[in-house]
Amino acid sequence: MKSITMLRWSSGEKASNRVITPGSILSGLAWAVSTTLAICILMYAWVILSVSPVFYMGTLVIAGVTLGALIGGIAAGKASEKLGLIHGFLAGLCYGLLLLALFSWGGSSFALTEIIARMLWLGMAGALGGIIGINLPVITGRKPKARIRNKILQQDLLFNRRNQ
Repeated sequence: MKSITMLRWSSGEKASNRVITPGSILSGLAWAVSTTLAICILMYAWVILSVSPVFYMGTLVIAGVTLGALIGGIAAGKASEKLGLIHGFLAGLCYGLLLLALFSWGGSSFALTEIIARMLWLGMAGALGGIIGINLPVITGRKPKARIRNKILQQDLLFNRRNQ
């Protein structure tokens, strides 16, 4: 596990490079919502096409929402390329707040402890996804974009040095 980055406490980077980017959080939120929507469509088709009654739909909905937060965290971590744990956690938390707003708008009411538990659960799923998203190039064996881009920029495209 040497090459997997969990969290870096100190680095030689400037403070301006270590900010949280809202674009990556919004990217994670978009991926989380679209993943959950796709899972809900598949579950709806399963219920419609199933001959037998489905009694464990609540568990599948919780698993689908958690998977949505995980994939949203992966997208946020991959988009940020830095601080994946925090970006993924914030993407999962924003996703939980969006779901809370949608359910409240629909007339549902929740206890405060249930809200806190759901937010922490989705935040942790997003944080795990953020860690996976940062380390995705390491897991798949591909190099991160910045290294490839720097390697291309270092090549001399005008004067090829093969003959030297």
